[in-house]
Amino acid sequence: MIVLKKVFLIMCVSVLLLISFGCSYNKSTSNMAGEAKESISGPIVQNGNWLYESGKLSKINTNGTNKSYIGHAYGSIIDVVDNWIYYVDGTMGQIGSNGIYKIKDNRVIKLTSDDYILEAVFYKGSIYYALGSEMGENNIVKGGLYKIDSNGKNKVQISDQLVSNINISGNWIYYSGVSSVTKGNIISGENSGIFKINTDGTHKTKIYNKTAKFLKVSGDNIYFSNSDDECKLYKINTDGTNEKKLNDDNSWDIVVSGNWIYYADNPYDGHTLMRLPLDQTRGDIYKITIDGNERTKLNSEASRLTEVLDGWIYYSSWSDRELYKMKLDGSSKLLVK
Repeated sequence: MIVLKKVFLIMCVSVLLLISFGCSYNKSTSNMAGEAKESISGPIVQNGNWLYESGKLSKINTNGTNKSYIGHAYGSIIDVVDNWIYYVDGTMGQIGSNGIYKIKDNRVIKLTSDDYILEAVFYKGSIYYALGSEMGENNIVKGGLYKIDSNGKNKVQISDQLVSNINISGNWIYYSGVSSVTKGNIISGENSGIFKINTDGTHKTKIYNKTAKFLKVSGDNIYFSNSDDECKLYKINTDGTNEKKLNDDNSWDIVVSGNWIYYADNPYDGHTLMRLPLDQTRGDIYKITIDGNERTKLNSEASRLTEVLDGWIYYSSWSDRELYKMKLDGSSKLLVK
């Protein structure tokens, strides 16, 4: 149960929602038609031979050379399409961001005026994004899932729920959601679970009744951290059937690549909103086969897994906050400069 006290506690509510239903460092897959796309909030996106980094926007060649900054832009990258860099101005998931923009050749275009964007996905010419919670009239918590064209026009509300972990595959959007209606000043948590809805906003269906974090759609399966079972790794079919537990680890930062699932062991104690690693002996990165039968430890440092690209695992180290990469077997650790 989450108690709201006007606007002052909006940030606390949203951080808790992030911990309960998703978190930063979500990943993006490639932009090829028909492939699943996932919500991004940093820190890297690959486009061709370039890695684009959030923060003070920059790009660097995948071999670690030719780093350059992109104008004076600062924010969280959504995607790179036709040489346009789409990003949230400011820090995605925090109050005070200044909407969605795109930039190319130092030409900057503002696409939305929404100031509290939790997640965003560029998919087949449209941007889908989730807004953070904000108390409205009659104890209704504003939030919702929206869609706009790549030029910022034709804004449509897809869902009025509080939404996180956006995945899009085919014509379906999969996400973790809760009801946006409160009782008194309390978000009841009723009707939480995994949902799917058509990209035009029709045929919303609840497919799973438990709370999911780090949702990843791959093929006909959904992989996620089950908050109702100590954040252990689970999978279900995209219709919600055939639930299977894959491990006994507290699994964060899930990435599915081929026949492997990569994840980090949660370094938090699970009882605080503070964004600090409370146990730096945890946070190791593992990989496990999609059937859960083979599990391998890949490193021994407190890490936040970022992405798996072209035979490399990208991750941030808690020790120095730097971005590193290592081979899929955990060897050849390199600093991404």
